[in-house]
Amino acid sequence: MWAIIGSSGFEEFDEFEIIEPLPRETPFGLCSNGLYRIKVNDKEMLFLCRTGQSENILPSKINYRANIYVLKKYGATAILALSSVRSLQTIIKPGEMVIPYQYIDRTKGLREATFCDDGILAYVSLTHPISEEAANKIKQYKKNFDFPIHFGQVCICIDGPQFPTMVDAKCYQAMGGGVIGMTAFPEFVLAREAGLHYLPCNFIVDYVPWSNNIINNDCILQTRFDNHAKAVMLVKWVGMHLTEFALSDCNDLGIASSISGLGDRMTPKQQSWFSVLAKSNSVSVQVKPKSELREVTLYHGLKMIPDKLQNLLDFVNKYKKESPLNIESVRRSASSLMLYAGEKIELTSIRDFALKIDKREINVRLYHPDPSKYLPIIIYTHGGGFVSGTLNSFDSPCRYLAKITNRVVLAIDYRLAPENPYPSGLDDVYIAAKWAYNHAHDIKASNEDFTLAGDSSGGNYTVLCIEKSLQTRDFNVTNQILIYPTTDLSHNTESMCEFSQGYLLESRNVNWYNEQYRPKGINADDSRISPLYIKNLEKMPRTLVFTAGYDPLRDEGLLFAQALMERGVDTHHYHFDNMIHGFINFGKLVPQECEILYQRIDRFLTAR
Repeated sequence: MWAIIGSSGFEEFDEFEIIEPLPRETPFGLCSNGLYRIKVNDKEMLFLCRTGQSENILPSKINYRANIYVLKKYGATAILALSSVRSLQTIIKPGEMVIPYQYIDRTKGLREATFCDDGILAYVSLTHPISEEAANKIKQYKKNFDFPIHFGQVCICIDGPQFPTMVDAKCYQAMGGGVIGMTAFPEFVLAREAGLHYLPCNFIVDYVPWSNNIINNDCILQTRFDNHAKAVMLVKWVGMHLTEFALSDCNDLGIASSISGLGDRMTPKQQSWFSVLAKSNSVSVQVKPKSELREVTLYHGLKMIPDKLQNLLDFVNKYKKESPLNIESVRRSASSLMLYAGEKIELTSIRDFALKIDKREINVRLYHPDPSKYLPIIIYTHGGGFVSGTLNSFDSPCRYLAKITNRVVLAIDYRLAPENPYPSGLDDVYIAAKWAYNHAHDIKASNEDFTLAGDSSGGNYTVLCIEKSLQTRDFNVTNQILIYPTTDLSHNTESMCEFSQGYLLESRNVNWYNEQYRPKGINADDSRISPLYIKNLEKMPRTLVFTAGYDPLRDEGLLFAQALMERGVDTHHYHFDNMIHGFINFGKLVPQECEILYQRIDRFLTAR
């Protein structure tokens, strides 16, 4: 796919249809505003305004890395870079176009000019910095254009926004410069590292004086207006005649095939961008998603993971072992994460007791912020992949939840797999919820505005309990809260592949958990075990769904929220684009995000 980058007279094109605006978030920060998927004639392209649509970003302040990254992410194979430049030669006149084949960088070294990072060293050749093959194709058919085009010139890139003195201009001439611009570097460098064809098309607006004899036309605005019309013609022609570059990138010349040294293992932060840049967007090598994959339409962007959480991931990934999983090590690892849980705030009443049901006991913990009042109940079901998790490991989140919402929280210590596979744990949660509803008065609570909440596998149990209650009418649920829930045990999603390793919860662990939990007689897409396949979702209560950007289960939560919305359920969704799965357990590392989560829950419960 061709991507058009424009600025200085090419900030926008009313001549082309905008299909949709695209998210600007990248691991390198926000790209310039004005990012769209567009249609030129019948060809789909990308468009990005490098200096912002209000032309308010200085050339030296442009986030070039984010710009190139986001174009590669959304499928670009080639870049048509439009810009307004000044001429250094009398033979190159205002209103004409130049395709430079070489560059001289005269910026002050303040611009981020590489995707390489500590531990990632790549040697990428810039001997031929542009796609000369594409330029030569235009040269072959230059008679199709009604304006002169110059080929093979040298572009001098300066910081700006000032243009050079006469002496500087003469020096640049002596160096072989033909035109002067401010935005080419490091754009062409990063495009090469990303494995994208780069075709610069520089439109001349006036001269840079190198002597007192150089006189510029006062009608520079008219020249820019005329150049815009020429650019429209050029873009249309490129879309029609340079289709081979829309189908195939030059990934073999980029950073993906030029890695010299990697250290033992990339950090998750590095993996978050390297996997995008390393992937070829060529049609011949693209891996098409399976036909059964559902499209995610809710916002699911990414931002940089906070440093403290990133440091934990780096530590875990450095020392993790690829040994076979066993239940003892899994539970021990899950328990160790309690070190990073938030502060255990004081509550008026916290007590443990057991529900004696059918000659056995279900241990629960009751958090009551004010026993003098009969407050509404939240049934909280913890996560842990159906195989781990205890009342103690989720004690801090439950305290916060009770405190901020001013509601009674009942946490359930349900039976775990593999000792107790499906439906043991689900039955425990259902029985405890039913008991709490019927005995609310006994625990100084009210069963009005009854809420079920759960994270991860606990979110799975939450939905399935509500589905069962709708059939049995044993109790009435008003609200459900799902925190990065697992809703489809087939896990056939893009996020499961994209975040398969490096972000604490890994795809191999998820699949292993399911093997311990799911009986052989039940398919992964059975609605008894995967809430996404429930037929009558329109009967669900009002729902709040949280998702996390770097979570292999991200798409399952998004798809479930979408399914509820499509059925007309009152559904609220909030996406933490800088978080990983399980972040509710990292209150010490990401207190701000955890605080936002609890506040969102409180707002959801009170805003009726």
